[in-house]
Amino acid sequence: MRAWLQSRMNEVRDYFPEVEPYVLGRGVPEVVAHRLGMGMWPDEDPATEAPNADFCDRYGTLGERLSGKLTTPIYSPRGDLMGFEARSMEEKKLTRFLLPHAEWNPVFLGLDQTTTRAIHEGANVWIGEGIFDLGALCHAVPTGDVVLASMWARLSRKHVEFLRRWSRGLISMVYDEDETGRKGVLGAIDPDTKKRRWGALESLRFVGLECRDVRYRGGKDVGEIWERSGTTGLKEALNNYL
Repeated sequence: MRAWLQSRMNEVRDYFPEVEPYVLGRGVPEVVAHRLGMGMWPDEDPATEAPNADFCDRYGTLGERLSGKLTTPIYSPRGDLMGFEARSMEEKKLTRFLLPHAEWNPVFLGLDQTTTRAIHEGANVWIGEGIFDLGALCHAVPTGDVVLASMWARLSRKHVEFLRRWSRGLISMVYDEDETGRKGVLGAIDPDTKKRRWGALESLRFVGLECRDVRYRGGKDVGEIWERSGTTGLKEALNNYL
């Protein structure tokens, strides 16, 4: 399945011009979009059916239910393809498919061999929630820093373990300024079990990492700030942390 999916991701890259206005308009710099391998799931059918039952059940044997969606590959720290995220450009609706070996790896957008090496060499790390937060932050953070997206408002054990093993710099948590984002950073009481769920800061500090909570005004998330105010406005919103 990995070889079949890699072939599809190569075609996704070729379809970047189809999504370029949307991607750039949402704040992802062109150079970042190309590095991430972003593009559109092809309308053309592949030569063979997908050799994975779960994929076929969700998306069709040829992936036809993904046609026309903005697609971003997901890679492991070693640069192996682990899956993809695909989203509609008309509404906020996304889906994610992961190959089995993703179970043993951290699932970040923006992670690959190059960024893993930079993190290991001491680069500071900024972590947002989604792809458009990642793109917006790339306009503002210092050159040489690494920007990742955890794809939900929490860090998993695999995220934390990866950062514990590889990170030597400062980790900045830049989640949304809403209830979900704040809980993801600071932790919260589970309404069902009444047990406290650790937030990202607690988890990172527990394993000895230097981290901080990045607060900002002007929008629910950094992508929204960039759309409203551009790079200048986003840098002003993050001024205390740059």
